[in-house]
Amino acid sequence: MKRFLLKLLPFLIFITIIQVVLPALLDPFNVFHADNIRNNGVHPNKDYIKMRYIVKNPDKFNSFIFGSSRVGALHNEKIVGEKCYNMTTAGGIPAVNLANIKTMLENGVHIKKVYIGIDTPFTSDPNSLINQPMVCPYEYLANDAWHFYNLYLGSEVAFQSLKYILGFSLGDLDTDFEHFYSHGWWVNYGQKSVFDWTSSKATQLPKVRGHKNIGRALNDINNIKSLCSENNIELVIFTNPLYKIRHIQAIEIGYLDFLKGLAEISEFYNFSGLNDITTNNANYLET
Repeated sequence: MKRFLLKLLPFLIFITIIQVVLPALLDPFNVFHADNIRNNGVHPNKDYIKMRYIVKNPDKFNSFIFGSSRVGALHNEKIVGEKCYNMTTAGGIPAVNLANIKTMLENGVHIKKVYIGIDTPFTSDPNSLINQPMVCPYEYLANDAWHFYNLYLGSEVAFQSLKYILGFSLGDLDTDFEHFYSHGWWVNYGQKSVFDWTSSKATQLPKVRGHKNIGRALNDINNIKSLCSENNIELVIFTNPLYKIRHIQAIEIGYLDFLKGLAEISEFYNFSGLNDITTNNANYLET
């Protein structure tokens, strides 16, 4: 038995290196380097990294901007009288916003104000996020740590990310990772669009008019409003000004129905529509 185990040991070490050590070192989504994230060409799990940072620093901020990547363009550091942090994440949805706010309150974060930017992720299914390493919510770690870490370990994760990591150079993105912790964003303001508008064709949004996810999103927003009211938190809701292509597509999948439902829950600032801003290519990095 001892001889068998000795023969088996090199194999076990090899498997451990391939399945655990290498993925943790490469860490394309930065979950194992959450306190010192690296620019490696792979989109990090922003919700996990940001929530970990906020929970470890509960007194650093007192107001938060939630929403999809579009709210990343907001200059949160210029909001007077608030220590504001930008919680922008890829495809940020109300269900994750609600979970984040609950986690903050449970961990002693004194929240003065919450801003929520609304746009096309109102159709997203919250359950679909838990199997996506880029957007798996921070709260899922507490609910199922085994599944959470399995998203980031394994040879498949490591080798799939290698082509992005090896082909990436710091000049590819105008980023400032120091701002990720101090402000919540990393793409520098004033960045110019590299999108080829001469052949602009927006990717198609899913055809989900009347889908149950619209009702789920509205219900999550209603719960956010109740949670804010119970904890004396000022809530500000606004719509992100979608580029004209996206705006028209959003209407096709029920955006106006969603806004009507939102109006029954709360007042909000509506920046939606076709106007001089939203029809001008120069105001957008991409569609």
